[in-house]
Amino acid sequence: MKKPFIVCKIKVQRISLKTLKKTEQADPDGRSCLHLACCSGNLPGVECLLTHGANANAFDKHRLATPLFCAVVSVTPSHVSCVEALLNGGADINAGLHDLV
Repeated sequence: MKKPFIVCKIKVQRISLKTLKKTEQADPDGRSCLHLACCSGNLPGVECLLTHGANANAFDKHRLATPLFCAVVSVTPSHVSCVEALLNGGADINAGLHDLV
């Protein structure tokens, strides 16, 4: 039997459910798929990943950025919608601030 796939309406991007159980797979800088979707203003991708359990408060490996930070600093037209999706998906606007005290 084939593994189930979720189609995220982004150039027919497929993400296996098995991989989504490990949503924190990251690039060499520790950015998750959700980080990258937020940086690029990919609202359908952000919504798809959040729906399937991506961590809205994950930091990159240097603890510099969460997906919310990436969405806020993005210069794409959909960045505000990505921010709203993250906040509705449980993103903490204070994530990491306790490290500054």
